[in-house]
Amino acid sequence: MEDLRPEETALTAQAPKKRRFSYSIASIGVFAALLMFLIAVGVLGFISYYYQEQLRRQYLDYSVRVQSQINADTAANFQTLERQLFMLGISDSDISLINTTQDEQAFYRAKMAIYDELSNLWPPFPNVDGLFFYSPSADDYTPYVVRTASTECSAYIKNILVEEKAFLRSRGEIFDNWKLTALDGDMYLVRFITTGSSVLGAWASLPKLLDSFRQSLPEECVVCMLDENHQLLQTDLFPDYRFDAAAEEHYQQYKAKDGASYIVNVYKTPYSDCYLALFAPVSLVDSRLLPIYRGALVIALVIIAAVAVIAVTLKRVIDVPLLPLKQAASLLQSGKKGTVHLTTESRCREVQQLFRASNALLSDIQTLEERIYEEKLAQSRLELQFLKSQITPHFLVNCLNAFSYLAASPEETDRAAAQRLTQTLSQHIRYSFVSAEMIPLSQEFDHLENYLELACIRYPGSMAYDLSLPRECRAAQIPPMTLLTLCENSVKHNLIMGEWLKIRVSAELTEWKGNPSIHICYLDNGTGYPPEMLEHCNHILEHPEDVRDGHHIGIYNIVKATSLLYRDKAVFLFSNEPDAGARVDLYIPANCSGVSD
Repeated sequence: MEDLRPEETALTAQAPKKRRFSYSIASIGVFAALLMFLIAVGVLGFISYYYQEQLRRQYLDYSVRVQSQINADTAANFQTLERQLFMLGISDSDISLINTTQDEQAFYRAKMAIYDELSNLWPPFPNVDGLFFYSPSADDYTPYVVRTASTECSAYIKNILVEEKAFLRSRGEIFDNWKLTALDGDMYLVRFITTGSSVLGAWASLPKLLDSFRQSLPEECVVCMLDENHQLLQTDLFPDYRFDAAAEEHYQQYKAKDGASYIVNVYKTPYSDCYLALFAPVSLVDSRLLPIYRGALVIALVIIAAVAVIAVTLKRVIDVPLLPLKQAASLLQSGKKGTVHLTTESRCREVQQLFRASNALLSDIQTLEERIYEEKLAQSRLELQFLKSQITPHFLVNCLNAFSYLAASPEETDRAAAQRLTQTLSQHIRYSFVSAEMIPLSQEFDHLENYLELACIRYPGSMAYDLSLPRECRAAQIPPMTLLTLCENSVKHNLIMGEWLKIRVSAELTEWKGNPSIHICYLDNGTGYPPEMLEHCNHILEHPEDVRDGHHIGIYNIVKATSLLYRDKAVFLFSNEPDAGARVDLYIPANCSGVSD
């Protein structure tokens, strides 16, 4: 006979029960204190954020006003200088003399006079590093250099004027604004003004000009210049800075590589094609919030201390006195039935009264549990007798039907089978009058073998069976007729003359839920259980009303008897084996005789 042993059948997953929320007085107090703390921290955080934004906006407005004023003052200063240079060019007689005289002495006297005019013109314009005069007709360049470090710029201007002499005559001017010029790493703003046949102008060092701007701002601020393409000229200060054209006008956020954050204001200068940029550190604004942060920190520490005091007080007043009560409840929930007596050292009258009432209640509960246990034990014995009285007639009726058929048959083999059935039936009747609630598994296998042998005689060529009972499983206890009932169902619903019905019953010593158990596996190769019946059999004890009409009463009785004897230590699992038939897995405790013992 082929091996019909299947793989383990998976248990049907049950939905977890919904856990109800529970709490204690101490936990509620701590929760309330923490909630108060979180609300206070939230309010303080909102206030701090609000004032921080207000101060940043105020500082931004102040920076805008200062930068606008610097731009306006510088533009007005340069315009005044341009007007005076222009007036000097059109009204000074010495300039006309230089352009027209052939007298060398008169030429040099006029040149010295123009130099004096330029020196007298400079004092109101301290941002200017030098002034110059150039006569294209005489090809004469007269500079007044205020700062000797800017001499290179004077030489640069002279070269431009000499090289662009023809251009000056044709166009009349070179630049119409202050032009940014880079010379050997230094930056200058240069202005050319043409008056008739002469050119006057000035130059200013860009670093010196920016230094004058910084004098009107906090020392933490950085003033820079951007060219007409919005490229930062002082690349050593913020090498990774990029102008954001999509940002708000005059306002950008910038974070340097060292982690410092800045508020950047960018303005177009009215006197050149460059842009003035002011980098104001955010820390300068945030430093004004330190008093607010200190106050918020002090309040937060006070609240934390209050929460800690409340938690400790609640624990000492409520939680600690009730600890023995909690431990007693845990012992009862774990199923320990030892005598529990509660004691407390609390001086609180209410706690003492609660403990006295709890001790009285625990005593009543233990007494009641003992009575209930005794009543359940007696009820279990009565139910087992009733179930046994149902199983026995059920089996006898099937045997008598088989005997009636065999006795009436004219075949000699059938009459011999009827005689043997009579002998075996007498053994079963004697077996059914045994008053034991459980029998050894070896005895149940013996009676099962007798029944299967009778079925093979009754239905020749249609029955085959295989019984396997290891020695270590023979003493295990099982309710009588458990396996017989399963076998009867298989024969009743699956046996067809001329087709083989194969039944296999095996037992093995294993573990179930971490405990030593006997695993009994029943298999047949019939049609299996219908889906609705399979669901019903796996939950048959949950709906006892469904078997009142006699359907599946045999299965109900053996499952109920096993449940009464072993309680939750045994389990029936009904399933269908793929490409085979019905499968029943029964797990019972090893070396256990049930409640009757």
